[in-house]
Amino acid sequence: QIYYNRVSFLPNEQVETSTINHTAINCDSTLTCMQISPDNKDIASGHSQGRIKIHDNLIPSLIRYFDQPPESKTETLHPHSVCLIRNLHWHAHAVTSLSYQPGNILYSGGEESVLAVWQLGRGIQKPSGVLPRIAKGGIIHLDVRSSEDTDNPGILVCCEDNTLQYFHVYNRNLIWKMQGLAKQCRDMEYCNNRELVLYGLEGAPGYIQWFDTFTQRVTATLEVAPFNRVSRMDREDDPMPQPRVTCVSFSEDKEDLVTIEEVPTENTSVGFQEMIGRTMIGMTTAIKFWTKMPDEPQPYLVTATMAFPHGERCRVSAVAMSPNGKFVCSVSRAENNFRIWTQGWQEEDNGTGRIPVWICQYKVSTPSGYANYRTSRKGLAFSPDGSVLAISYGHMIALWDYRNASLIHSLQHPVEEQIESLQFVKSDLVRDMILTRSRSAVKLQSPYGKNCSLGWSYGLPSIECDADGGRNGKGKDHHCDDVPYITDVQVINESVAIAVFFGKECMTNIGFVELANGKTTTSSGGVGGNVLEVRGKVAVLCTGCERTNARSRFVPAGSAALPLERPLVRLFCQMESGKLIKIEEEKEGRRDEMEAEMEMETNKEDEEVPTIFIPKSKRVLEDDEVSVDDDDDDDDDDDDDVNFGQRKKATITRARKTIEDSDDDDDDDDDDDKCDDNDDSDKKKENDDGSNKDDDENDDDDDDDDDD
Repeated sequence: QIYYNRVSFLPNEQVETSTINHTAINCDSTLTCMQISPDNKDIASGHSQGRIKIHDNLIPSLIRYFDQPPESKTETLHPHSVCLIRNLHWHAHAVTSLSYQPGNILYSGGEESVLAVWQLGRGIQKPSGVLPRIAKGGIIHLDVRSSEDTDNPGILVCCEDNTLQYFHVYNRNLIWKMQGLAKQCRDMEYCNNRELVLYGLEGAPGYIQWFDTFTQRVTATLEVAPFNRVSRMDREDDPMPQPRVTCVSFSEDKEDLVTIEEVPTENTSVGFQEMIGRTMIGMTTAIKFWTKMPDEPQPYLVTATMAFPHGERCRVSAVAMSPNGKFVCSVSRAENNFRIWTQGWQEEDNGTGRIPVWICQYKVSTPSGYANYRTSRKGLAFSPDGSVLAISYGHMIALWDYRNASLIHSLQHPVEEQIESLQFVKSDLVRDMILTRSRSAVKLQSPYGKNCSLGWSYGLPSIECDADGGRNGKGKDHHCDDVPYITDVQVINESVAIAVFFGKECMTNIGFVELANGKTTTSSGGVGGNVLEVRGKVAVLCTGCERTNARSRFVPAGSAALPLERPLVRLFCQMESGKLIKIEEEKEGRRDEMEAEMEMETNKEDEEVPTIFIPKSKRVLEDDEVSVDDDDDDDDDDDDDVNFGQRKKATITRARKTIEDSDDDDDDDDDDDKCDDNDDSDKKKENDDGSNKDDDENDDDDDDDDDD
């Protein structure tokens, strides 16, 4: 229904309300959006099944109906009975936004991420033009700015992937685009000392995004799994689920990439079956290998792909790439084995070069003792040197020599819980150690097993762990949010950050323990206090260190660079609500540098000799040195600067000699004459140094010359 109110400002006058019943005009779907034409005559309404209805001259009809006397108002004269309605249908999904342009032009958008243009004055029942796939998510809102409103008329489009685009109103060319971070990522990692790589994005399904943490903008996107957004077989069916990028792994130099994708299909006989809402669908899997291409529009170029890498009915549980990017391991619990993929090279047909190819070298069946346990998405990792492969099965870890397909050793987690993440620690203090996490415990242990005394365990109060990693209890799987549980762990600056979620308080506490011994640290790697409290649930932790020795701008040109005392640490928290939080350490050296800058600006005009402030130190230039003035004119060339410095130094030397000669000849003079001579010499020296004096100082100089 549409309710139309005619509001009157006259005193003691009753407000009338009119109702437009859509059932009476044969509308078979719910109303999703509305828009009034610029001339305040027509009303356009969008509906859930993709229909657009134009109520021609509806508002004038309502006004005439209100102006009639009460006895003349009949149902046959009601606007919903006499109003002319035009039906437009192009969208396959719900129409989410409508916007008019002067000239009887209507714009519509929906889930298909397509902008449709309707020229209503021509009476055509199909759009005059479309802009397909303008974003990676559906259109949320449209707004048209005409030439009467602004000098740059255009169409503003907001989409679900957190993009804001402005198209030209006449030729529909893109004028500018702002790309924000898509909501709710599944995982992320830090690279290039400034960018976050995020995948599993709900706002941009099938994509990977690179997010610059300094400029807070998305710098690159990679389309991993293209899909057709118009995929519903029937209008009454639920929307088809979107593709998912389930696993991503990079090489150490970020030159190679491997991805696992799952794409839904209406054909339930293809792939493995999955119940989504009320519909049973089929899911297809594919593994793709990528290589970095800096000159291409996309950051990576796919070099090889294979559908159903573990069989048509098997889902891929985890994937990992070796540090050198030459080997890839994929694990499937449904197939009950893991496969090793190796990179090779093949000559191109035209003989211009070689292209990388990937082949499955072999597959290894899961040992019988591990067959009943699953491998989590992060339960697979290569050692830093690429010689050992670690795979988690439930609460157990198997170490493999993947080159020879042989089992080396097995380890255990302190509690019988599913290992959620497994990683090899790369640190200067701890080497060749394995860090594992479950819902209630964290353990750092050596791959050599109990024969090595290194390692520690950290457990929540409900789980008690021995110092050597033994189990005092079975350890229950707590799947209730009322019980605190560990959501993620991350190694950060020789410490381990542990995020624990408390469901009752809806609070996440991030604690820090020392990486070497597992003791609670108060410094927290320079990030904060002993415990950081974050409102909400932290789903993913990610850390990065900025190692830089950039020269401070307070150091003279040509001087040695001043390296930072230690890396600048940043901790990123991906919240379950979709927010991204950055926690940055408060570095003492940088605070001193800011204070030194403020002090220099304050005392700049009061100091006779310029002072250059360096973090945590101050140094005053000696008289025989040439100071560096940052405020020199940019028009002076290098030769003039050198000659000016030489003349200034020579002038200072002559001034000193004159002062000494005058002191030797006038030893018997009175103190006033000596002071006058010294003042005159000092004035001369300061004038030769090129220092600027005020007008009152110049007047004092003239008085001194008269006294002399």
